[in-house]
This record gives sequence, structure tokens and C-alpha cells, in this order.
Amino acid sequence: MAVQFNLLPLRILDYHFSECSVTVIPPEKEDDTQYKISKEFSISTNFDVVPNSEEIARVRVCITLPNNPPEGELFNLYFNIDVVGLFENMSQNEKLAEVKDIVEINAAAILVSAIRERLSVLTAGSPYGKYILPALSVSRVVEGNKSPQ
Repeated sequence: MAVQFNLLPLRILDYHFSECSVTVIPPEKEDDTQYKISKEFSISTNFDVVPNSEEIARVRVCITLPNNPPEGELFNLYFNIDVVGLFENMSQNEKLAEVKDIVEINAAAILVSAIRERLSVLTAGSPYGKYILPALSVSRVVEGNKSPQ
């Protein structure tokens, strides 16, 4: 049975990685085959409308896995990846300002997927194998960025 869904009228114009730093520490023992990482990711998003354009959004997503192990431990993977994308609102009926929240969440989800792909490619040759970024709740991240600090 086919499921029908509405396509978001959002066109990906471009995206690029403004920062991509990945560090993998080699194992000290041959039987050391697992990543040892922080359990806390830092994720931020930013949304703005491109100057002189009412329908092009610029969305930035930054994901950091810090290197702050507890005393006596060592993390063997940490990274900071920052990606910026340009997205055009293709809706005939709604202006970007009217669908900003939907565009921001969906654009950020697209960029998180790009980060996941880049990270798995960069870690594929490591002694621990490729690292795949876990599923993230992008809507929670976007909503959290709007909360008063």
C-alpha cells in the first residue's frame, strides 16, 4: 500500500561545510575496537533570510562531540562540524515568513543528514570503523534554540 504525503515546497540551493574537524585517537591495544565518546552532543541551529531576498533562507547547523572525558578516561573520537545551507521557498501560496518554523526544522534535518554522511565517510578508515551519528530530534533542537536563555 502506497502512502501519500505532501512535498514541502523547499528547494535546496546549496550547502557547504564551513568547519569540519574530526579527531580519532588510535587504540593502545589490539582488542580496543569500540569508540569511547562523550554522551553529550552540542547542537545548535540558526535561521535567517538572505538579504535582498524574501524567499531564500540560510540555515546553519553545528554539531560538536566534545573531548571532555571524566578524570582517568580517554575519549577516542571528538568532532566539530558546521554546515550552512541555502533553501528557497517554492510555495505559491505562503511566504517564507509564514512557514519559517517548518522550513527551519526541515532544512536543519536535511543538513543533519549531510553531517551524518560526512562523518561516516571521514571515520570509515579509522581502526574503529565508521561512526554513524545517531538519530536526533531536530524539532527539539530548533525549539530549544528559541527558548529564552
